Amino acid sequence: MVLEKGEKVHVMTRRLMESTPRAHVVGVVQEAADGLARIECWAYIWDRAGRRFVRKPHKRVRIVSLVSADNIVTVMPPTARLEDVEYRLEGRALTVTDGKGWSLDASEFASFEDLLGAD
Repeated sequence: MVLEKGEKVHVMTRRLMESTPRAHVVGVVQEAADGLARIECWAYIWDRAGRRFVRKPHKRVRIVSLVSADNIVTVMPPTARLEDVEYRLEGRALTVTDGKGWSLDASEFASFEDLLGAD
């Protein structure tokens, strides 16, 4: 099994069109089988007006394909604090962090210029 029940993950969904919202999720794998994962998660959506990622207030359950090139799945360490995850634009880099030791450089998926120029 690629993912195990209870693992923490960060999932970025590639934008297929310019009008597609930038959407990421951070959560815990409930089940994984046959190239799919059921994840209890928080969704983060790009706020065009505020030029930042905003966490939606309620958790949700999302089914994510593990075999699609549209989803970039990163396994987080067990110590990562999901409730504290936030996105930061630091200089010209986009970083996802829990502020307690875990961080992910997400710049390769969304450049500074791309984010600031996003509509």
